[in-house]
Amino acid sequence: MGGFLGTSGTILRTTNGGQDWFAQSSGTSHQLGDVFLMNPDTAIAVGFQGTILRTTDGGNNWSPVASGTSTEFLQSLHFSNAIHGTVVGTGGFIARTTNGGKSWTPQTSGTATTLVDVYFSDENTGTVVGGPLNFPGVILRTTNGGATWTPQSIGATGSIQSVGFLDNDNGMVVGQEGLGFFTTDGGKNWNKLATNTINDLASFTYTTTDTGIVVGAGGTILRFRSDSPTGIKNNPNPGTEKPGGFVLKQNYPNPFNPSTRIEFSVPERVLVRLTVYDLQGRKITTLLEETRNAGDYSVTWNAKGYASGFYIYQLEAGKVSKARKLLYLK
Repeated sequence: MGGFLGTSGTILRTTNGGQDWFAQSSGTSHQLGDVFLMNPDTAIAVGFQGTILRTTDGGNNWSPVASGTSTEFLQSLHFSNAIHGTVVGTGGFIARTTNGGKSWTPQTSGTATTLVDVYFSDENTGTVVGGPLNFPGVILRTTNGGATWTPQSIGATGSIQSVGFLDNDNGMVVGQEGLGFFTTDGGKNWNKLATNTINDLASFTYTTTDTGIVVGAGGTILRFRSDSPTGIKNNPNPGTEKPGGFVLKQNYPNPFNPSTRIEFSVPERVLVRLTVYDLQGRKITTLLEETRNAGDYSVTWNAKGYASGFYIYQLEAGKVSKARKLLYLK
């Protein structure tokens, strides 16, 4: 069983490795942010306004479960085994289950910032990450199942978007504008990875104990080794994007309500178009369409009157097109 989530409670399921997908009824219209597949029959999905859904029959039926919040957007969850799991979200929200997701107990994180990813290497040892854009990223570590969370620091600025560990000591984080760090001592010390990109990095996975794959904005794909990370991008010159070229930055703040700032740069005089789309590809609004000289620019989008959820904003400048995702939360 595989799963894919989206807007308006969308759940898609595959049973043949992704060759075919079919829709399932989730029973909610809320945006869903993550799903964890525990076995071919049992899965947990989480999302907007504290939504947690659980299935034990391969997704034919999804049942709502109380999360302990009705306001926060649940961004990610992870299970270390069949019964112990943790979910994280906006407002520094963390909750834990010890019965396979049948019930959840909120925990005290010590932060009010958005938490976007979580990973537990065993039932007691885990790390959550997040933080606002253009500020020091947030890393929290527990060794007692979340009874207490201790802040850690990578010593760099940038929101952290993904975390993973091979064991209790060896792990990695990636995030905003090519941010990448690894640890060999459970996060007591974090060492910088040479990602060779300024694109935002969204997620990664280990493929062996020494190698892995990172993906991110602009079609970025990076292959890393513990001794020498190597960049591979979907363009003829991998890893060569440099400041001073066409740059579309992540909006700030994100999530936002109701206004957010979008910054971009162009290296030459060119016709610039900045457009917002929903996740179905429908145009929501055009924020800018005019010729601009080389330089750095900022545009503000006031989303008042639009529905909460994810949107895509796209910059078109001459033959260059770049896009990013943003989250509007009322």
